Amino acid sequence: MRVAVVPAARAEDLRKVLHGRGIVDRTVRMAKRDGAVLIPLTRDPPVDLSAYGARLEDRDGMEPRPRSRDPREEVRERLRRYGVPDGVATDTITRNNRFLEAATGHTAKERAKKAQDAAKKGKA
Repeated sequence: MRVAVVPAARAEDLRKVLHGRGIVDRTVRMAKRDGAVLIPLTRDPPVDLSAYGARLEDRDGMEPRPRSRDPREEVRERLRRYGVPDGVATDTITRNNRFLEAATGHTAKERAKKAQDAAKKGKA
Protein backbone atom coordinates (compact mmCIF):
# COMPACT_ATOMS: atom_id res chain seq x y z
CA MET A 1 0.00 0.00 0.00
CA ARG A 2 1.25 3.47 -0.86
CA VAL A 3 1.47 5.91 2.04
CA ALA A 4 2.59 9.48 2.39
CA VAL A 5 5.04 9.77 5.29
CA VAL A 6 4.81 13.31 6.63
CA PRO A 7 6.16 15.00 9.78
CA ALA A 8 3.41 15.16 12.40
CA ALA A 9 3.46 18.97 12.44
CA ARG A 10 2.50 19.14 8.73
CA ALA A 11 0.32 16.01 8.57
CA GLU A 12 -3.06 17.70 8.94
CA ASP A 13 -2.29 20.25 6.21
CA LEU A 14 -1.28 17.52 3.78
CA ARG A 15 -4.17 15.26 4.79
CA LYS A 16 -6.66 18.03 3.96
CA VAL A 17 -5.09 18.60 0.54
CA LEU A 18 -5.02 14.89 -0.29
CA HIS A 19 -8.52 14.31 1.07
CA GLY A 20 -9.83 17.19 -1.03
CA ARG A 21 -8.45 15.46 -4.12
CA GLY A 22 -9.99 12.12 -3.11
CA ILE A 23 -6.63 10.40 -2.71
CA VAL A 24 -6.76 9.38 0.98
CA ASP A 25 -7.73 5.73 1.40
CA ARG A 26 -10.46 5.96 4.03
CA THR A 27 -10.71 2.17 4.42
CA VAL A 28 -7.36 2.15 6.25
CA ARG A 29 -6.33 3.93 9.46
CA MET A 30 -3.59 6.51 9.43
CA ALA A 31 -0.64 5.52 11.61
CA LYS A 32 2.17 7.23 13.52
CA ARG A 33 5.82 6.24 13.30
CA ASP A 34 8.85 8.02 14.77
CA GLY A 35 7.32 11.51 14.80
CA ALA A 36 5.73 11.06 11.38
CA VAL A 37 2.20 10.29 10.25
CA LEU A 38 1.53 7.67 7.57
CA ILE A 39 -1.40 8.68 5.37
CA PRO A 40 -2.75 5.77 3.26
CA LEU A 41 -3.33 6.63 -0.40
CA THR A 42 -5.46 5.23 -3.19
CA ARG A 43 -2.97 6.44 -5.83
CA ASP A 44 0.15 8.57 -6.16
CA PRO A 45 -0.75 12.20 -5.50
CA PRO A 46 -0.33 14.93 -8.11
CA VAL A 47 0.95 17.18 -5.31
CA ASP A 48 4.55 18.12 -4.49
CA LEU A 49 4.97 16.22 -1.23
CA SER A 50 8.36 17.80 -0.54
CA ALA A 51 6.57 21.09 0.17
CA TYR A 52 5.21 19.33 3.27
CA GLY A 53 8.45 17.50 4.07
CA ALA A 54 6.74 14.28 3.02
CA ARG A 55 7.69 11.30 0.87
CA LEU A 56 6.00 8.22 -0.58
CA GLU A 57 6.60 4.72 0.77
CA ASP A 58 5.17 1.28 0.23
CA ARG A 59 3.91 -0.11 3.52
CA ASP A 60 2.26 -3.43 4.32
CA GLY A 61 0.18 -4.26 7.37
CA MET A 62 -1.77 -1.03 7.70
CA GLU A 63 -4.72 -1.51 10.05
CA PRO A 64 -8.18 -1.36 8.43
CA ARG A 65 -10.53 1.36 9.62
CA PRO A 66 -13.57 -0.07 11.39
CA ARG A 67 -16.81 0.63 9.60
CA SER A 68 -19.25 2.79 11.49
CA ARG A 69 -22.10 0.75 12.82
CA ASP A 70 -25.77 1.38 13.15
CA PRO A 71 -26.40 2.06 16.86
CA ARG A 72 -29.68 0.14 16.64
CA GLU A 73 -27.78 -2.94 15.48
CA GLU A 74 -25.41 -2.59 18.43
CA VAL A 75 -28.39 -2.51 20.82
CA ARG A 76 -29.86 -5.59 19.11
CA GLU A 77 -26.55 -7.45 19.45
CA ARG A 78 -26.29 -6.62 23.14
CA LEU A 79 -29.85 -7.76 23.74
CA ARG A 80 -29.20 -10.99 21.78
CA ARG A 81 -26.28 -11.75 24.12
CA TYR A 82 -28.77 -11.68 26.99
CA GLY A 83 -31.18 -13.94 25.12
CA VAL A 84 -33.67 -11.24 24.04
CA PRO A 85 -35.30 -12.10 20.67
CA ASP A 86 -34.92 -9.65 17.76
CA GLY A 87 -38.62 -8.73 17.68
CA VAL A 88 -38.49 -7.65 21.31
CA ALA A 89 -35.34 -5.61 20.66
CA THR A 90 -36.95 -3.78 17.74
CA ASP A 91 -40.08 -3.13 19.80
CA THR A 92 -37.93 -1.83 22.67
CA ILE A 93 -36.09 0.60 20.40
CA THR A 94 -39.38 1.81 18.88
CA ARG A 95 -40.96 2.35 22.31
CA ASN A 96 -37.87 4.14 23.55
CA ASN A 97 -37.88 6.49 20.55
CA ARG A 98 -41.60 7.19 21.02
CA PHE A 99 -41.03 7.98 24.70
CA LEU A 100 -38.15 10.34 23.94
CA GLU A 101 -40.14 12.04 21.19
CA ALA A 102 -43.09 12.59 23.56
CA ALA A 103 -40.80 13.81 26.35
CA THR A 104 -38.70 16.18 24.24
CA GLY A 105 -41.06 17.05 21.41
CA HIS A 106 -38.31 16.19 18.91
CA THR A 107 -37.78 13.22 16.59
CA ALA A 108 -34.63 11.11 16.85
CA LYS A 109 -33.15 12.99 13.90
CA GLU A 110 -33.92 16.37 15.50
CA ARG A 111 -32.44 15.24 18.84
CA ALA A 112 -29.28 14.07 17.09
CA LYS A 113 -28.96 17.40 15.27
CA LYS A 114 -29.43 19.34 18.55
CA ALA A 115 -26.82 17.21 20.29
CA GLN A 116 -24.40 17.70 17.39
CA ASP A 117 -24.94 21.48 17.44
CA ALA A 118 -24.47 21.60 21.21
CA ALA A 119 -21.23 19.62 20.92
CA LYS A 120 -19.92 22.03 18.29
CA LYS A 121 -20.67 24.95 20.64
CA GLY A 122 -18.90 23.14 23.49
CA LYS A 123 -22.02 22.64 25.59
CA ALA A 124 -21.85 18.86 25.68
